This record gives sequence, C-alpha cells and structure tokens, in this order.
Amino acid sequence: GAPSRKEYPSGNIPPPRLSIIGGDSSATNVKYLPNCLISQQPMFLAAVLSALQNEQLRHLHRNWTDLVTASLNCFSCGSLTNIVISVVHQLCHNIDRIAKLSLKEQSGFPPDYVVSQLEAITILCHYCLLDNTQQTTLSHLFNQAYPQTSVSAQSSNTGQLLNSIVHSFLSTAAAAAATSQTTEAQAPRNPQLLAARNAVLSHLSRIVTSVAAVWDSELGQVRPVKQQLMEFLSPVSLHHGVNFLAAVAVTWQERGEAHAKRIKPLSTLSITEQYLRNSSPQACAEQLSLVTLVSSIRVMPMDSFVQTLHQVVRNPPPIHRPPVHLTIEVSALELFYFYMKSAPAPQLGDSWSSLLALLRDGLSLTPPAQFVLLMLLNEFVQRCPQMPFPDKKDVRDLHDVTARLVDSLSNVAGSCLEQTTWLRRNLAVKEDISPLTSEGSVRDSIGGQQQQYAVQAQSILAATLANLLDVAYGSQEKDKVVNIITTLLYNITPYLKNHTARNVPSFYACSSLLASLSGYQYTRKAWRKDMLDLLLDNSFFQLDISCLCFWKQIMDSLMTYDNTTFRELMSRVSLTQTGSLNIFTSREQEYEQRSMLLKRLAFVIFCSEFDQYHKYMPEIQEQLANSLRLLSMVPSVQAAVFLCFRVLLLRMSADHVTSLWPIIIAEMVHVFLAMEQELKSDSEDLSQQMRLLSGMDVSWSSNSSSNGFSSQNQVTHWRSVQLEASKLLELGCVLPATNLPHFQMYRWAFVGTEFDVHEDVPIMNGNSDEQTTTATLPTTVYVPHIRRIGRLMDMKYAVHSPINNVKRGRHLMLTFQQINSLQDLYGFFSTLSVNCPNPHNHADIDKEVASCLAEIEEVLAKDFLEKMPTSTTPR
Repeated sequence: GAPSRKEYPSGNIPPPRLSIIGGDSSATNVKYLPNCLISQQPMFLAAVLSALQNEQLRHLHRNWTDLVTASLNCFSCGSLTNIVISVVHQLCHNIDRIAKLSLKEQSGFPPDYVVSQLEAITILCHYCLLDNTQQTTLSHLFNQAYPQTSVSAQSSNTGQLLNSIVHSFLSTAAAAAATSQTTEAQAPRNPQLLAARNAVLSHLSRIVTSVAAVWDSELGQVRPVKQQLMEFLSPVSLHHGVNFLAAVAVTWQERGEAHAKRIKPLSTLSITEQYLRNSSPQACAEQLSLVTLVSSIRVMPMDSFVQTLHQVVRNPPPIHRPPVHLTIEVSALELFYFYMKSAPAPQLGDSWSSLLALLRDGLSLTPPAQFVLLMLLNEFVQRCPQMPFPDKKDVRDLHDVTARLVDSLSNVAGSCLEQTTWLRRNLAVKEDISPLTSEGSVRDSIGGQQQQYAVQAQSILAATLANLLDVAYGSQEKDKVVNIITTLLYNITPYLKNHTARNVPSFYACSSLLASLSGYQYTRKAWRKDMLDLLLDNSFFQLDISCLCFWKQIMDSLMTYDNTTFRELMSRVSLTQTGSLNIFTSREQEYEQRSMLLKRLAFVIFCSEFDQYHKYMPEIQEQLANSLRLLSMVPSVQAAVFLCFRVLLLRMSADHVTSLWPIIIAEMVHVFLAMEQELKSDSEDLSQQMRLLSGMDVSWSSNSSSNGFSSQNQVTHWRSVQLEASKLLELGCVLPATNLPHFQMYRWAFVGTEFDVHEDVPIMNGNSDEQTTTATLPTTVYVPHIRRIGRLMDMKYAVHSPINNVKRGRHLMLTFQQINSLQDLYGFFSTLSVNCPNPHNHADIDKEVASCLAEIEEVLAKDFLEKMPTSTTPR
C-alpha cells in the first residue's frame, strides 16, 4: 500500500501520487494503453514503484533502479519528468527508512543497499540537471577536491559512472546518440529534458532532506556512502548552486521548526533565557549537521558561496509545495552564518565585495533577515585577517553599510515607541501594543510587523554592536561611533525609563546594550547624560533583579572614567543637607529626596571596586553624619544611612572606616533600644506605638501631620530602619574578625561573649516603679542587646515558636527586604542570642569567607530594588 502522507515532511508528496502527472493514481488507471510506448504506460511506472516499495524485494531494488537509469534516453513524450520524479521520491523514502535504523538493525539489507539507492538518485538527477560537458569537466574537478585512495575508487566519478551504465544497458544506436549529444555541448536542450530539469530542481528540497538524513545517521560515516553523497551533491552545488542552497535552506527551516516543538516556548523562559535566545541565531544539532554537510562540499569557494546566497535572497527559486511560513531568505542567511563561523578565517578576506553587495541589498529585507545580516557583518569584522582594511574605499563602504544596518535595526528596536509631545521629540513606550498572533495581522501592517521584533532587535544590538563598532571604526574615527550611538539612544533610552513588568524584556535587552557600550570610554559622550538622569530618576530601582548586573557595570563606567561625575553626585547629596532645595517642595518631598540620593550614593559605591572611593571617605562620612544629625528622626533617611553603612563596610578596607564605627554603633544602639521599648509596650494603638518608636524625642511623632507623613508611612519606614539595623548586625556577626576588626571591640555589647556568667534577674515592664515581673533575663554586669530583645520577644510572642530561616549551606537569616512587625525578626534574634556569643563563626576559612561575601552581596543587591508598578509609569 501507499505510505501515509503524514510520514513525509511538509512539501513532500508520496511517490504514488506523483506517478501520473495531472491524473489519478487509482488502480483503474493501471492498465495497458494501446499505441503508447512502454515508458508512457502507467503499468510500467506502477510496476517499478511497486517493486521499490516492496521491502521483501529489497535485494532486487538495485536491478529495478538499473532498469530505470539505463532507459533514461528512451523516455520521451513527457514521460521522463513523471518517471524521474516518482522514482526519486520513492528512493528518498527508502533511504529515509534505512537512515532511521542503526547498523545492527540493517542486517537484513543488502550490503550495498544505501550506496545503490544513492547511485540511482545521482544518475537520475544528474541526467536531468547536468549537460554532458558539465559531467566531463566535473570528473577532473571532483578528483581534485576529493582524492581517492584505491584504484577502484580512482576510476569512479560522476561522469564515468553515468556513461558506463548508460552504455552498458542501451543499444548501440542509443549509445551513439548519447555520444553525439556529448559532442554537441552548445546544442539547446529539448523541452522534455528542460521540463525534467525544472521539476527536479523544484523537488530538490525533498531530495536534500533524505540525503541529509543519511549524512546524520551512522551510515553517513561509512566511507563509500560518504563518497557517494559527495559525488551526488558536488555537481549540483556547482552548477545549480542557487537551487541547492535554497533546498538546504528549506531543510534547515524544517529541522528548526521540528526542534522548536521539542523545547520550551519563549514565553515560558526566564528573562535571561529569553535574551540569550533572542540575541543570536539559534541552531540545533540537526541544523549544525547541515553546516557540516555543506562544508564537506569543497568545490564552492567562499566568494562563490556568498554570491549564490545573494541570488537566493534576492530571487528565491521555485520550491514544490514549500513548508508553511517558509522564510527562505532568513533560513539561507542563518545557514551561511553558521557556515561562516566554522570556516577558516583566511577564506573570509576574498569575499568582502560579494558580502558588501549582499548587505546592501539586505537592507530591504524583513527584520529577522536583517538581524542575521548584522551578525554576519560582525562575524566578518571580528575574524577577517585583512581588518582593518588598507584600502580607503573598502573602509568607507564598511562604515556606510554598518551605519545603515545599525540605523535600520534601531528603527525596528524603537517600533514600540510613540511620540508624546507635538513640538519636540519625546518618545515613550506605547501602552496599547496589541499582540500580533495571526499571520494576517502581521502582513497587513509594516509597523505592526516591526513591533513583534522590537525586543529581538534590542537583543541583537546588545550582543553585537559594541564589538562591531569598536573593530569597524579605527582609532581616528571614533567620533563617528559617538554619532551612531547618539542616534541609536533616541530609540533605546525610552525603554529604560519605563519600569513596568510588561517592559522587562525590553528593559533587560536595552540595559545589556548600554552595559556593553559603556565598556568603551570613547562612547561616554553619547550616553553619560542619559545614564546620570536615569540614576537620579525616582523609579530607578524599580527593576528586575536580573537587570541589576548591567547597571552595576554602567554605573561603574559612569563614575570611573572621570572624577567629575562622582563629585557631581556628592554635590547633590551635599545640597540636600543644606536645605537648598526648591522652595515649592514640601518637607516630605525634601526628606524623600535626601533618602533617594543617599541610596543612590550607596549603589554607586556598591558598583565600584574595593577601596575605589577611599579618598572620598571623609566627605562621605560627613554627609552621613549630617543626615543623621539634621534628620535623626526621619526613618526613610535613617534606613538609607544604614544601607550606606553596609556598603561601605564591604567596599572599604578596615583602615578607611575606622572613624565611621562610633557613628555606626551609636545608631545601632539607638535602634535596638527603641525596639526594646516597643516590645515592652502592650499598647496596640498606632499613635501610642509611634511615640514609642521615635525614642526619647517625641517631637518628630507629634509633628508628623505637619511634616506630611501619614502614620502608616511612619510605621513602614521605621520597620525598614529596624530591618536595616538588624542586617548590619548580622553582617558583623557572620564575617570573621579579619574583615571587620573594629567590630570586635563592640561585639560584646550586642551579642555578649562566651565567658559571660548568667544570672536570672527580674525585668520590669517599662517603668521602674512597677513590681510586676514580665521576664527573666540572663545577665552579668551588662546584658547584651540581643539577649534582652530575644527574651522580650519570647515573652511577647510566647504562643509563636521562632522560625529559623537559615538554609543548609547558607550563612544569612535576614534575606527578605521588608517586615510587617517585629515578630518577623523573632527567629533572627532568638537564634542570634543562643548561637552568636562564640566568636568562632561560620566564615573562618577562605572558602567560607568567599561564600559568605557572595551571599551578602546577593542580599545587598536585592535590598536596593523596589517594587515595580503594574501600570505604565507617568511620562
């Protein structure tokens, strides 16, 4: 029976359906037709196909293929095309079936089965595709490209193989006719042979699919099979390179689509994984095997390959029943990209003129094709041994095509932006981007078509642009790079101003782009102002944690390349201390501005190298002390100061923070005393708690309404202060004395020592005149803060067991970013009051210290982040 259509790739039709062109393949047509040649009889083709389909007769398949190949010159009057296409398809099906089997499972096949089937395909296709002069010339060319090792192999080549078989099976007259045809090289081919040629070329993708399947299998490593594959493909690629490359491109896309069904869809991946998939062309193992197959065909030099690719892209050849959504130009370019990556670098130099023509014409292609073109240009520029070009014309051409290609991708990257003002250019991310799911919607709108590729364009630029521009433009031409980047940033910066969750993929890609560009100092002029403005924006820290690594690099570059930028930031912090803000701002806005600037100062130091800003320590310490002195009871500012403390202890050596410790200890004691006061209070009234939270001075709490603060904001900010102080204490407890030597002098005041002698004494409920005992605390002359707070928590949260949040192999407990009540710190203080008096802590060896520091850095990075809004940020 005929095989099911489902067994064939898209665009491939089972042989029985091709048996009679324009007719039906049902059994009623398989009958003798009077006055018709045997080759025109449906019974003849039906018998051949039936024999080739019968697996029980596989030992006779070679005889049947010899019959067909020997009779090629006898087929006439329209039967040649029908017979060749039908038989070739059946042979492809046969080798598809055996290619799926291992060598052990092929024991029931004749030893030369695959070779005989490939030989038959070779003769049938070459007969239709090659002139006799091409076959003769090919013999010498093929032997040069693929030297043989045996005498029998040396006598084997495509032209001789065809002539020997044809002459052995044809009559003397037919052989004489074939010989005369060989001598008439310039004679026009007859229409029947021309039709057969066009048919074979249009079905070449089906043939390449089967041939590539053999190449991928264990059979492809067998020398006779590999040799036969090259004998078949080399002449086709040499004389019909456009059709051959298009056929390989179709197979490339089919294999890519099959692989895409086996992997996770893009929408289910993390932001980082999405970026990696978008930032460069992806190829599975089956597609890379095609690259190896094409690379093995050594009769086509690199320059000819590029010219052939140009023709495929500019004018794709017809494909018989192509796959749905075939993008042959993209597939062909992706194939060539991986071919170029595997090719030796010296081969690239001679292909520049052809590649330049391809790049110029490719500017009119679809965005996915342009993405691959930029990757091709970058690959060429990075690996070409002639770079930089000695010829000024080549240099001008390179600059021209690079600038035009980057500008084209910049437009695609900015396709999700819209202008918000009429008078001046002010772009913002569109709020109403409709998802393009149907094919029609993409084709109906060029703008809509570009929108779906915006993130991919940003990712491609991020992966390639910085290195491309650095190599393509010499040291005397860097000003041109600044102009290109300045223009590009018009379409990139608006995405960095949008901090919504929907914009995270674009924000990640654009952040990566800026991080790569910032690594080159000469680009600074293009992005310095925009990046500083973004740093000072109120929503700067509303980003995904995966993007933070890029902004650490950007901020480091922003502050490192000159001293003026950091001094400018310090001057802004200093300005807020003097109260010289806008007279129209409220006191609440003034406090928030000071807190914001201190947090950004901490982040800049966090992004720096160790001791990079040590010479600014006196000025930094002065600003922190002023903030605490002038605004001692503003919790948002206090929280920012504690964050600065933690960063400075990590980024500065011990000698440079010596004078900072008295300030740190005083603030920690103040916060812990206030926590004790809160724990001793039984009142649940919010205003009463706020008076307790503010410590000794009640003026801040009583003036809260005039300051513009709500009670809920007061509590939220104060909880942040408590958490920050606790994290600062945890930092001192987990790091060894070699990292924080000065803390060891104060350690006993917080956590005690291992030599303490404990006694139980009554502790009153806040007032000395009360005689009611509420808890018993172990004490000596002095009771450490942690034990006092831990015992008070045991009393207040007696019905709740403390939760130990330390995971196995981890050092920190306080890995969260906010707390709702002091009960959230119960586990920390309970654990610390028991375990921490022993100075021999976790991080006593180098490996443990490195692990602990990495953990601290991870938590500290998360502490900078703020919650992203769900809707679009104001413009």
